[in-house]
Amino acid sequence: MRIVIMRQSNLYAEGLENGKYIGSKWGGKYLRAPNIFFTILRKDKDVLVPLKDVANIIAGIITGANSFFYLTQTDIKAWEIEEKYLISTVKTPKELKTISFSRHDLRQKILYVEGRKNELDKTNVLEYILKHGESKNIHLRRSFENRDPMHWYKVRLKKARLLWVDLRGDKHVCHYNQDYLP
Repeated sequence: MRIVIMRQSNLYAEGLENGKYIGSKWGGKYLRAPNIFFTILRKDKDVLVPLKDVANIIAGIITGANSFFYLTQTDIKAWEIEEKYLISTVKTPKELKTISFSRHDLRQKILYVEGRKNELDKTNVLEYILKHGESKNIHLRRSFENRDPMHWYKVRLKKARLLWVDLRGDKHVCHYNQDYLP
């Protein structure tokens, strides 16, 4: 058992960034961290820096409607969605079998359409957007408020060489993205 005495003001100060409170996950740090964590902090405090100081940390792809954007092979075949509107991607790290992966290891596809609807005339992807998206009011969800209403289905792809999983449970793995996929 470990007892850590901390002032509330210190916990609050730990969670400040540029004058705004963003939180500090003190529960994990002070209540659940192993003793070696504190040993490393104490011995190496002069050389440790926050990860954000040495890396650009961004959230992965936020679709606002995963069931619409992430497509199974069954969906792709049923709607006959053209291959040029599909990109291999990682939806969840559970689908990765190794630390390093390439496009050949991925089965998951995400819908990626750059063109506006008037440019998609006579395509199956337009039919999918209209019948599976707009007819179900997916484009009216709050998560789409800040998107162009005429181009609501365009997902912002984010690519990174290293994928560090935020929701990792007991497994702490950083995956290497060989093909720089979204």
